[in-house]
Amino acid sequence: MRNALQSADLLPDVGIHERSSARGDAVPLPRSENGYLWGLLAVVVSLGFSVSVSSFLRLSDLVMINLLGVVAVSSRFGVGPSLFTAAITALGFDFFFIPPLHQLMSGDMKSTITLLVMAAVAATISGFGERTRRQQAAARARDLQIETERLRSSLLSSVSHDLKTPLAAILGAGTELLKDGPRLDDPSREQLARAIVEEARRLNQLLTNLLDVTRLESGKVLLRKRPEPIEEVIEGALDRLRGRLGDRSVHTRVPGDTPMVPIDAVLVEQVLVNLVENALRYSPDDAPVDVIVVVERGSIVVEIADRGPGIPKEERERVFEKFYRGTARMKGDGGVGLGLTICRAIVQSHGGLISIDNRDGGGARVRFTLPLAEEVLA
Repeated sequence: MRNALQSADLLPDVGIHERSSARGDAVPLPRSENGYLWGLLAVVVSLGFSVSVSSFLRLSDLVMINLLGVVAVSSRFGVGPSLFTAAITALGFDFFFIPPLHQLMSGDMKSTITLLVMAAVAATISGFGERTRRQQAAARARDLQIETERLRSSLLSSVSHDLKTPLAAILGAGTELLKDGPRLDDPSREQLARAIVEEARRLNQLLTNLLDVTRLESGKVLLRKRPEPIEEVIEGALDRLRGRLGDRSVHTRVPGDTPMVPIDAVLVEQVLVNLVENALRYSPDDAPVDVIVVVERGSIVVEIADRGPGIPKEERERVFEKFYRGTARMKGDGGVGLGLTICRAIVQSHGGLISIDNRDGGGARVRFTLPLAEEVLA
């Protein structure tokens, strides 16, 4: 049993293992030497083509052909590779096309001016390319800032009500206990205490989901996989939900010959907790929830099914998006629309898939797969 994250304390139990920062997450930068190599290739191609057609074109046309290579390199790489390409192009053009031919020193003022103009134009184009890249980078930064603000606003609007509701209940029950506690009978005090605990747990789960999705989407998740019996993971999830289940029935069906599956048990347990909570939320109080396990095509398939109203076809992908909550919710105790987002991230990190559809006879079902180890399949 995974008790480390199953305790009833009210501290946030995120269930996500962060990667050590010592490993680093540096974003690879473009290698500048690639720009110089591409610049050299551009010079070779443009000069080679110019030599092959020099008998048909004027000198000014050949200048424009050779500038194309500079433009191409300038549009992709930085100032260094661009100026390198411009300089090599100018020297190569001088060597092949400026009299006296096959020498790097121009013979008259006219040729020298032509060479200097070509170098100036090449440098100007290089600078223009660099400015364009900087403007594009600035535009991307602005877009990112706008998107960040939009997500922040979406987060605040999504969670404000859901956070205020349990806080208001905790504040109300606590105030009544302080004010009238000595005059209340034992059942009334117990009811208020239970309300505080349940709402605090609800608030803790909301905050936990927010922390979980942040860690998962940052990529700083380290899977601690080892072979586990899936029935024990299911049992651990139902133990964590014991207070939430109350009198609700959960029917589990796990074949006795189900092999162990290599998983991070804590994370998969969190998937099951979220999915069973969703099934409770979207189904009547007297309807059971089914948890079924089968082995299909090298994977364990876990299915959580309810007898609620089902899910419209157009929502079957959207429910996995952040902050999206289904329209068919039967109870007002929902989260902030992150539960299924977390489930998908955890399942995909295990190499599995997750989907939702309607079951025969009414209701919805969520199915996710967990690949088996190769030695189990042998």
